[in-house]
Amino acid sequence: MIVQKQLPVKPWMNERTRRLPGLGLIQLDQWLTMDDVFAQQMALRDQLLKNWTDIVYRSQFVAQESNHELLECVLENIAQNKAYRFKDNIVIRPDGVQIAIDWDQPLLCAGRLVQEDFLILKPQHIALGQNANQFIEDNETVKKPVSAHQIIAGNLCFPAGWRLSDKMGLPLFEVHKKIRNYNNVIAQRIERILHNLSPEKIIMRANYLIYTNPDLHQPSGEGEEKTITQGLQRFVRVERQTLRKLPKTKAIVFSIHTYVVSAHSLLKPEYDQLLQYRPELQDLPID
Repeated sequence: MIVQKQLPVKPWMNERTRRLPGLGLIQLDQWLTMDDVFAQQMALRDQLLKNWTDIVYRSQFVAQESNHELLECVLENIAQNKAYRFKDNIVIRPDGVQIAIDWDQPLLCAGRLVQEDFLILKPQHIALGQNANQFIEDNETVKKPVSAHQIIAGNLCFPAGWRLSDKMGLPLFEVHKKIRNYNNVIAQRIERILHNLSPEKIIMRANYLIYTNPDLHQPSGEGEEKTITQGLQRFVRVERQTLRKLPKTKAIVFSIHTYVVSAHSLLKPEYDQLLQYRPELQDLPID
């Protein structure tokens, strides 16, 4: 069980971050973060990326240049972190593990350097279909063929109820169609933001979920529901997500840093506030 002692991101405590899409700007040096379970999470990432590659990694041919640029950005970022060391073509992580810089598999390499999962998004013309037609009809500003950002590559070691293989090549409004309160108005807003995002700006948001299973790697199929088992300890799972446009390829990097803490670690005001929005936080007695 890998759980953090502290939760640095509590989106339910602020009205702006509590609601979808809950976006805010951050500085470049805040893009990638470390926490107290760095060594444990990275050991699990190493295992998943090595032994379960087909499950946690996907990349289309069109993503090759973007994957390469992402690794460049990750290396530039961690070079400013004194906890990392560089020796020739080797990066020595804060946990002492040595990672060879692999330009042939840049996305896999990036996934072994930091705690974040990475998805690469690029705008593509929308294929016609029921959801796409509704998306277009609801967008009053559409006067020409619509493009939407789609997942073209990713390493997803710590999914929360979805599989990368099920979402590859889908526009974001299809990816999120089962998300509570994620409607076409929000989908259109997100698309406008991504299209207009400049490489100088990085956007951050966070979600918050309640689990009785603290496992980080929790994939599931379309329509499968996670279960909250009565009588079991509650865990709060928060995904710190960022959106950054790469300066050369213009691809969008969607990063996910996953925190899992025991509900008991929350202060009482934090717990009480979260209970208002996630009633499953409370373990009700069995009838």
